[in-house]
Amino acid sequence: MADGALAYLAVAYENGLLVEKGASRDKARINSASIEHGTRKPKEKETVRTQILRLRLLTNRGRALIARALQSKPGDKGSVIRDGVEYENVKVTYVDMPFNSGSIIGFYGKSDDSAEGKIQRLGLIWCNMPALTAADAEVPFADTGDTVDSEDFALLQKDQTAGTKPL
Repeated sequence: MADGALAYLAVAYENGLLVEKGASRDKARINSASIEHGTRKPKEKETVRTQILRLRLLTNRGRALIARALQSKPGDKGSVIRDGVEYENVKVTYVDMPFNSGSIIGFYGKSDDSAEGKIQRLGLIWCNMPALTAADAEVPFADTGDTVDSEDFALLQKDQTAGTKPL
C-alpha cells in the first residue's frame, strides 16, 4: 500500500513462476502475525479438527492484511459464530519475528484438500533480510484522515453485507 492505494501485488506459483504487478516497496516487511484457530461445534458423533479462522499479517510500516469471515458474532458459552458456523475453543496465537531483520516469506501447515476442506494448521517461514536503518524501520505517524473510526467501520460493514452479489 502507498498513498492509500494498492501499490504492489505478487503471486508465486508452485512451478516457480512469480507474477508481480506494481512497484515493490523494499522497506516494507511482514514482521508479525496473529493466527486465530478453533474447532467447529460438532454435530452428534462427529469428530472435528482445529481450523484456522483468521489470519492477520502486520508490516513494519503499520499496514495489515486480514483474512477473516465476513460476519462474526459471539455465541453461547464462549463460542463464536463466523458466517453462520459456530466455533468453540477459539484462541489467538501471536507471532513476532524471531530475529531483528526478518520477514515472513512463506507458510507451511496442514489442510484438508477436499471440496469442503479447511486449513487446519498454519506455520510461518521466516528469512533474514538486510538490516533497516532507523528511518526505514520507523512507522510514520498516521494522519487522522488515515484512521478508521466507528462511523467508517459501520459504513464498511454495510457495504460488505449489502454487496454479496457474485462477480
